[in-house]
Amino acid sequence: MRAFASDLDRTLIYSRRLISEEINEADIELVETLDGREISYMTKKAIRQLTKLTENAMFIPVTTRTTEQYKRISMISETFKPQYAITTNGAVILKDGEPLEEWDDIMNERIRNLSLSFDEAYEWLQTYDGYDWVKEVKEADKTFLYLVVHKELFTNEHLQTLRNYFHPGGWRVYAHGRKIYCIPTAISKWSAVAFLKEKLGIDTLCAAGDSELDVEMILHADFGMAPLHGELAHMDYEVTFTKTMNIEAAEEMLEHVEQALSTAVKR
Repeated sequence: MRAFASDLDRTLIYSRRLISEEINEADIELVETLDGREISYMTKKAIRQLTKLTENAMFIPVTTRTTEQYKRISMISETFKPQYAITTNGAVILKDGEPLEEWDDIMNERIRNLSLSFDEAYEWLQTYDGYDWVKEVKEADKTFLYLVVHKELFTNEHLQTLRNYFHPGGWRVYAHGRKIYCIPTAISKWSAVAFLKEKLGIDTLCAAGDSELDVEMILHADFGMAPLHGELAHMDYEVTFTKTMNIEAAEEMLEHVEQALSTAVKR
């Protein structure tokens, strides 16, 4: 079995500000709304490419979004209707839109064994609410935490303080744009993808993503790729990058994934 596991935001779907003026409005399609607001888009070409890809390979969306947030992306959750999707940064595997109990049991056991519990971590992080550089303190379905920060006020010293607290307790801290994620090491996109790889007998895996949360998945894949605009382009990882940026990068990534999957068939 062949599969394509891909991050969504800034990899396959894009906000309006990442659509260049050179892109014709007729060439993009709205794929997500929230309370009547237009949130995310894909190019129509990328939609055609992904449709073609799913004819011969399994498409597995992989996102840090919670399940509720993932389901807002109607083009993915309702049009493509993937049999499996991974949400909450790997804490949840959906099968036909519902949590896979087998994976829930595994996650619950791993989280119970954390030396720093979710409740302890959340209580500590909430003490940061009200700091001038903190916009919001948020939790994601009682699995991980994140801060929304004012980037211009957030410093390396702030980041190191967070890491000094979380790392000894079996958590990792990732800075990704305006969000600072605090996530137990037991929860990762790759661990969920690896579980499905073994469970489903996937022998050829392609992967794509834009952030450090995706890098393990990309590096373990038979073929992995990242968009040039993502944070990985500024980090010391041996990753293949697109030549294009922003919403057009999705088309380039899908083209390379299709080639990689076709090559796998010929071998």
